[in-house]
Amino acid sequence: MFGHNKLRRVAKVFLRIATITLLLGAALIGIGVGFPFWYQDSTLNIGIFERCQSGKCTSTFQKNPGIFKTKSTFRSLLIVAVLVTPLLAGLVIGGCAMLCFANIFLCCYPYKKVIDHCKVCIGICVCVCIFVGVAAIMTAVALYPFILLDNNLKPYQVYQKLGYAYYITGAGTIVALAAGVLFILHLFFAVYF
Repeated sequence: MFGHNKLRRVAKVFLRIATITLLLGAALIGIGVGFPFWYQDSTLNIGIFERCQSGKCTSTFQKNPGIFKTKSTFRSLLIVAVLVTPLLAGLVIGGCAMLCFANIFLCCYPYKKVIDHCKVCIGICVCVCIFVGVAAIMTAVALYPFILLDNNLKPYQVYQKLGYAYYITGAGTIVALAAGVLFILHLFFAVYF
């Protein structure tokens, strides 16, 4: 109840579940983003931070002029990996930074015992950081299949070749989104009941 230091049991349960869910979502996002298996083909793997071709991996931030001289069927995919993937990496890094800020605010949140304007403000900051971070990461996840479309690949072929890291990142964003909703429910029950 607002102005008191007594939290109802339901508000405490939502806080614990939201904290665990946010940490799980952040871990899934970290695992999914870290692997170069967002797009998988027989000799080519492209991720947000790495691209691997025939067992040799390079960073997406490293300039590799040899790719533009390649005469393989995947030339356009390699060019996309060099030019566009760093932009998606910026979205993912920004989203992960916002989730880190949400975790920092969440660590500060329980130390304020009385439910007053300060605690509600910290809770709102947690929610905003969660939703902005999830929106940035979901944007990168949603745009990634579209940048792979070219004249050679049809949409159903792109979705067949998306790797497990892509789906792990998508699942992590959904879990983090659920954490934001659970934290809003916690704030509602903490303030009004």
